[in-house]
Amino acid sequence: MSARGAMPVQQVRDAAAAEACCARLGFAFHGAWGDPPAFGIAQRGDVTRARDRDEGLAPIRQGRAASRCVDDAAALAEGFADEGVQIATPVLADGLRDFDVIDPDGRRLCFGSDMSPAPRGPGPQADLGRG
Repeated sequence: MSARGAMPVQQVRDAAAAEACCARLGFAFHGAWGDPPAFGIAQRGDVTRARDRDEGLAPIRQGRAASRCVDDAAALAEGFADEGVQIATPVLADGLRDFDVIDPDGRRLCFGSDMSPAPRGPGPQADLGRG
């Protein structure tokens, strides 16, 4: 067996609000299950995320929930702003330009681009010193 990737599953209080937020961020939905829909999967490029309606079993995590490596964070932030997405001001620190989007449950979703990337990174293709 070989692994092809990972998919974060985030608990949400309002599945419809979470789906609308993902759509504004350019994610395409691949399905939702349950009545009413509770679990759903969305994808943008190679990034897949899922949402699962909170059933009160675990606290919804606040703070930074996910970080995504993108080619041009400044252009992406501009595109999101054009769609009415509220974002934090892009920052430049330690060679990384990034910004956060706040989802309906208060989690920070980070999008960042390396200003001087290594040939195979950052992200899942990076050389992690494993040979």
